[in-house]
Amino acid sequence: MPKVIKDYFVHFNNKIKKVDNSCWEWLGILRKDGYGVFTIYRKQWRAHRYSWFLVNGEIPNGMIICHSCDNRKCVNPEHLWLGTQMDNIRDASRKGRLDGRKVGLGERQRCHKLTIQKVTEIRSLYCTGMVTQKKLAELYLVSLQTIYLILKRKIWKCI
Repeated sequence: MPKVIKDYFVHFNNKIKKVDNSCWEWLGILRKDGYGVFTIYRKQWRAHRYSWFLVNGEIPNGMIICHSCDNRKCVNPEHLWLGTQMDNIRDASRKGRLDGRKVGLGERQRCHKLTIQKVTEIRSLYCTGMVTQKKLAELYLVSLQTIYLILKRKIWKCI
């Protein structure tokens, strides 16, 4: 291992409180969201992502590093797993960590602007050929892209 990389590895390990095979808590800087931060070669990493990277290598595009222990400070590679954001949401839901927040599709999404009734109206109005997508976006106070995705059934697929 080159000296520079070895120095960063030692520096990283010095910022960890290891307790047997339990969580390895990050003792360095924490972000507002509770995740640890580590800087190497002027690039800032979340500490748990860097720990996973040290053991497993590159993190594929579109993938995130999830915690099986649900401890944001933990950098124990045995507590970390590779998944998608949806995998992480499912894991949180299964463990009851969503605190009553609605996560899902359509009206189950916490910030939804549309209802099933409105989506049905949008599709019906557009089928008449008398209303443009732009006009629908203005009427329903959503973006043109949202209207397009509704009409192509990329979102609100179940209705």
